[in-house]
Amino acid sequence: MLTYDRLVHYAAQNNAGKRLCPHPNNSNQSSTYDKCTMAPENHFDCARDGVLSQKECEDRGCCCAPLPDTAGPPWCFYLHLYPGYIMGPLSPTRRGQASTLTRAKPSYLPKDISTLHLEVIEDSAEKQHSLHLKRPVKDPSYPWYEVQLPGEPHSGAHGKTDSQDTFYHTEFHPDPFGFIVWRKSNGRVM
Repeated sequence: MLTYDRLVHYAAQNNAGKRLCPHPNNSNQSSTYDKCTMAPENHFDCARDGVLSQKECEDRGCCCAPLPDTAGPPWCFYLHLYPGYIMGPLSPTRRGQASTLTRAKPSYLPKDISTLHLEVIEDSAEKQHSLHLKRPVKDPSYPWYEVQLPGEPHSGAHGKTDSQDTFYHTEFHPDPFGFIVWRKSNGRVM
């Protein structure tokens, strides 16, 4: 695994004249460095909309760590505890379960949505020829049109599925929001 010092040294040699991220030994940067210390394979891109300078990256509240290969992990990436959505409790509905996702702090993206509605609809193998796992996340402030797929019942016709009839298990992480879907047969993540 590459260390921060080796990455900065390599980037400095190959990007002469460009301003690089501050060294973590700077006393003002130590707390940010601690929050940004993670393996490169865990970097989640904070600059999907284009190439950012160090200042632009840091203005978004993200970590800046230049990497030796542009085809590798992003060098402007979210802190491992970047504030995202928080999931409320799941409540039973006619179609499955529902929850509200809230964001306490806006992100850098324009037209940020502070509240989302999560609907969990799990179809059993008996209802479909193949496994369907639906997790629509919607902005409840605006009407949403969903395209009706062939062989899919209307949203009002959906009934609840007994979780024992499904081939998977879903695990939710409320803060920050995330979920993992596991196959029951072999425990693999889908």
